[in-house]
Amino acid sequence: RMMRVLLVAQTTGWLAIGFQDQTNTEVRHPMQGMDVVMGFVDQQGVGQVADFYSDSIQSPWPDVDLGGTDDVVNASLVREDDVTFMYFDKPLVGTEDGFDHHLDPLS
Repeated sequence: RMMRVLLVAQTTGWLAIGFQDQTNTEVRHPMQGMDVVMGFVDQQGVGQVADFYSDSIQSPWPDVDLGGTDDVVNASLVREDDVTFMYFDKPLVGTEDGFDHHLDPLS
């Protein structure tokens, strides 16, 4: 099962959404353990969307740079004037690499 997401924002910068594991009761900074999908327009003007993970209050890292996999599919990012549209599908079940949270409330 997949979750389909469309984000729209008046921005010319990056666009991101984060998912936190609500079952983790440790007291910590909200960015720690954050499963993130981030998009931006690269220097060639092409929209990029990727699967990231943040284990600190610093900028998140691509899952693939941490030894995981990019599990975001059917992704696109376009900018029209000052509005950015980011679309993607994300699995509702967490991955074995530990960088994607289980998001399915029905299982």
